[in-house]
Amino acid sequence: MNKDFTGFGLYSSRDLVIKITGNVIYTIVDLDIGVVATKSLSANPNLATVIVYNLARSTRELLSTSIYDYINNVSPCNMSIELNNEVIYSGDIINVLHNPKRQKGEYETVFSCGKGANAVKQTLNKKYAKGSTVTSIVDDMISDLSSISGLAKGSIQGLKDCMSNRTLLRSVTMDGKIIDNIKKMIKECTSGNSEIDVYIDDGLNIVAKNTILQPITDITDVLLESPKLTEQGANVIVAFDSTYKIGAGFIIASNNIQSSYANLTLNALTQNQILGEGTYRITEVKHKIDNFSSDVAKTEIVGILLAKVKGK
Repeated sequence: MNKDFTGFGLYSSRDLVIKITGNVIYTIVDLDIGVVATKSLSANPNLATVIVYNLARSTRELLSTSIYDYINNVSPCNMSIELNNEVIYSGDIINVLHNPKRQKGEYETVFSCGKGANAVKQTLNKKYAKGSTVTSIVDDMISDLSSISGLAKGSIQGLKDCMSNRTLLRSVTMDGKIIDNIKKMIKECTSGNSEIDVYIDDGLNIVAKNTILQPITDITDVLLESPKLTEQGANVIVAFDSTYKIGAGFIIASNNIQSSYANLTLNALTQNQILGEGTYRITEVKHKIDNFSSDVAKTEIVGILLAKVKGK
């Protein structure tokens, strides 16, 4: 838990800083800024929407002409979002809009960003020799992806036997999008088993489904409101915390939680599920921050129930 952010959500205009690098180098501070940043169990980019109010006209014009390369369909600019000097999000800028407000002369600038947005477009055409291991091929493709787009290798878990022991019976040429070829190679390695998750979160991760990565955090005492239960698990809200990772786990340990379970088929749930008690695998994380709002900065987490808490 990031204790610097726990229990409050009001930040001064200097606490939330936007830094743009690439074709344009620019820092946004001392303005009203709102951020919604989402990551999920998907090989799609981690999206963020950043709204900045009343940028200077010259700045708006600069950003409009330099922020995206429409000819090559890539973003030459990266945005990092810092809160109290900690980078809480970094991604490619994929669009920017300037919307006039009702008050004359006021504008909101809306940035759309995607961590891995450039990476998912990258392609290769490369031949791998007979006898190459799946591990060496996947590592090579991830290395190519990283050198081109900056998206690093993340966690690879639950696939050791498959990736280390499988080799090519004949040479093969990989052609097309790199991430699609990685997914294809993993699928073939596991004999078509779909129980594999390939997703972006601080890098490209390849993890066996239902594998919980560390850490596993007991969030019982930091919930801002009661869990909202679903047929698959629970949606929870805590004070802003950037440490929650896709594929990691959280525990709801108290059986005194008054959960909201509207629209559920209750007879399909056990008593413990109705109480929200259990161990969950994180499948989505959404951060919401506004430095001029009275609302607490929040992190919304979606989890799939995997197991009842041991000893309960």
